[in-house]
This record gives sequence, C-alpha cells and structure tokens, in this order.
Amino acid sequence: QGGKGSALAAGLRAGPVAVAARELHGFYCSLETFYMDRSVAKAIAIDGAAPGSLVTSMVDDCFYLLLKCSRRAAASRNAQCLCAVLSHANQILAGDIR
Repeated sequence: QGGKGSALAAGLRAGPVAVAARELHGFYCSLETFYMDRSVAKAIAIDGAAPGSLVTSMVDDCFYLLLKCSRRAAASRNAQCLCAVLSHANQILAGDIR
C-alpha cells in the first residue's frame, strides 16, 4: 500500500498539471513583486501629510499595499512564492521607504 501511494504522489508531482502550477506560481511571483515596486513608488510619489496626523499618507499606503500583497501570496498556498513575496516586501521596507 505504501509503495503505491508514494509512487502515485511522485507521479503527480512530476505530472503536467504540477509543472503548469509551478510555472504559474513563478509568473505570479514576478507579477506580484513588480506590482509591489510600482505601487510603493506611486505611494512615495503622491506622499502628503494630513493635518493633525502623526504619519504621512505614504506610510499608510505602503503598509496597506505590502499587507495585501503578502496576504495574496499566502492565499496561493505555495511556500516558495510566499517566501519570495515576503522577502521582497522586507527589501522594500529596508530600502525604498527609508
């Protein structure tokens, strides 16, 4: 029983559907990182201080965008994709927003 189950699992991982899913996740990660870059750049460009607020609109916009992107990556149920998106969000927070 165990031999058949492991052979079936290995066959599914190497099958055409699994290959197509991996390709789609790769494309998704590329699009998500591009979207994060462009959206954060736009948030920085339209930065403005609201009267009486302690933070600028850029801070709220950037954190909202990065949170939405991270949640979408988590919804993909692909650990590599989630790690790539979270790593890119960390790079944005460490570099662009400073």
